[in-house]
Amino acid sequence: MHNGYVIITGAAGNIGNKLAYYLLNKGYRLILTSRNAKHQREMQEIFDEYKDKLLTRELDLADKHSIEHFVKSIKEIHVVGLVNNAATDNIDSLQDLTYESIQNISNVNYVGTAYLTTMLAKMAIEKRQGLNIVNVSSLLSVYGANKSAAYSASKAALEAFARNLTVEFADKDIVCNSVRVAAISGELNLFGAETHVVKYDGEPEKANKKNAIDHIPAKRCSTHREINELIEFLLSGKVSYMNGQCINLDGGTSVQYPGYSISE
Repeated sequence: MHNGYVIITGAAGNIGNKLAYYLLNKGYRLILTSRNAKHQREMQEIFDEYKDKLLTRELDLADKHSIEHFVKSIKEIHVVGLVNNAATDNIDSLQDLTYESIQNISNVNYVGTAYLTTMLAKMAIEKRQGLNIVNVSSLLSVYGANKSAAYSASKAALEAFARNLTVEFADKDIVCNSVRVAAISGELNLFGAETHVVKYDGEPEKANKKNAIDHIPAKRCSTHREINELIEFLLSGKVSYMNGQCINLDGGTSVQYPGYSISE
């Protein structure tokens, strides 16, 4: 994996920039994308010590031409991995959702991401080289929650796309798995690239108040290191026969019977 580049979309966001630091310190070479030039400049400054292993690119997943321009710009680069991390959301209830907000969430989280993934998979096949793809998904792809309908639907669509990609391309050395993230330690900004890039120091962070710890069997949130290590394992290709799968990183949340307990 270290012989080629791994693309991380949405690298200016909370999960993306922490994953970037983790992989850079592991010796990976990365292409980090962000939605605008301002965030690209910020990433170049903050990751300056790794500039020999790092490329930055603008990429707006809601814009077809931006996706095509990005793919064209890396055509001669040996790309071996893709982390589909970029995502956007709003926190409107169903009655407040607009056509425009649903469309934007779908374009970034599913349509644009699926189009980018398809183009990169086809490029890898044409070059007769493999590609390891990891989708950063959410437990909301399979469970309902308030003020999350458009986001949930977009993540479910991306997972369905990944399964079909696996069926069609697995024999061409294309591997695509998804990690369903649930509660995360640290303040999580829902708007992805709109967050500020903050250097990852590995220190414990304030718990995400959107999650009720008492409802999680593990009684804690996941750490960014746990997310990073799982994504790196999937990128490594050590078990490439595992393909098209969704892995729940949720402290047991998805396997419990809500509200059920036997009292003494």
